[in-house]
Amino acid sequence: MPMIETEVLIARSSTDVFVFATNAARWPQWHPATAGVDDVPDRPLVEGETVLEHIRAVGRTFDARWRRRVRTGRALGNCHRHADGCGAHYVSACRR
Repeated sequence: MPMIETEVLIARSSTDVFVFATNAARWPQWHPATAGVDDVPDRPLVEGETVLEHIRAVGRTFDARWRRRVRTGRALGNCHRHADGCGAHYVSACRR
């Protein structure tokens, strides 16, 4: 399965970046593969909530249903399933 990995340094507090990046309603503003999202509040997801993401990446278009699973410290983990298997998405904020 193809892998997409992106890293960017943002001149904001780790808390501000974490809140923005984990707000699925904002994904289309910054994530190049996110064509849109449905069924999502305009805030970070809480444990058990889901979001439907419409994705265009590596020459394909597909949907992924993400569920907020775990938060440990400043790391957020989500899992999704689509026709080709299972994927995971992790966002972490760290100081440099």
